[in-house]
Amino acid sequence: MKKIFLTIVALSLGIGTMIYAQSVLSLTVDGTKIKNGETITVRDIPQNADSYIKALLTLTNTSAAEIKISGVKKALILPAGTMNTWCLFGNCFSTDDLGGEHAMAAGATEGADGHAYTEYWPMGGTDSAKVHYAFWVVGTSDTLNVNIVYKVEEKVANEVLSSTKASISAYPNPACEQVHFKMNLNNNSFALLVLRDLSGKMVKTMDVTGQNEVSLSLNGMKPGFYFYSVMQNNASVAVGKLVVR
Repeated sequence: MKKIFLTIVALSLGIGTMIYAQSVLSLTVDGTKIKNGETITVRDIPQNADSYIKALLTLTNTSAAEIKISGVKKALILPAGTMNTWCLFGNCFSTDDLGGEHAMAAGATEGADGHAYTEYWPMGGTDSAKVHYAFWVVGTSDTLNVNIVYKVEEKVANEVLSSTKASISAYPNPACEQVHFKMNLNNNSFALLVLRDLSGKMVKTMDVTGQNEVSLSLNGMKPGFYFYSVMQNNASVAVGKLVVR
């Protein structure tokens, strides 16, 4: 079960401490209202090697007027080989910005339907990550800041690592029209290659039972980041990231 912890954060500026002003924006993370400048730690149990730690967001315009929102994120700690994504305003982003300005009506809430969230993909590892998120009202100095620490429960993570002795790699990466996968699987039981987009939606699959190398057409796929994995015995045994151009 996911657990969350809050910590007040004071950011040093060398000669003093940054004090965040109250914002017209209101933010909750996994149902907990966040004060401007706080840090929240999200702990979760990965079920397999391609599981991710997810934090649900709601962002509310508490003012009586329509505003435009923008935002950026900065990875303070992001272990090599892992990835952090965020989904807001109907799109998922692996980039550090929200892709422009987004209008919010007076009193409107983004994420009330559960479709606003951040994700940390430890890729079967046990290392924590820490990401700073900043949202602001365009044309003003009104900014809302939060740090999210993603913590993998170590006991379960070790169990996941023990099941990831198989390996898979993709080339070329980035790829355009076709990608090739090299695999080293533990046994000849049924194996399924799965390709997912940033939202976790399955976009392509291929039976790779007994195979060491396969090719996959990328026709019809949009440019962007994807995750690939090999499933055996209802568990992910090898994972990786693919960029499609």
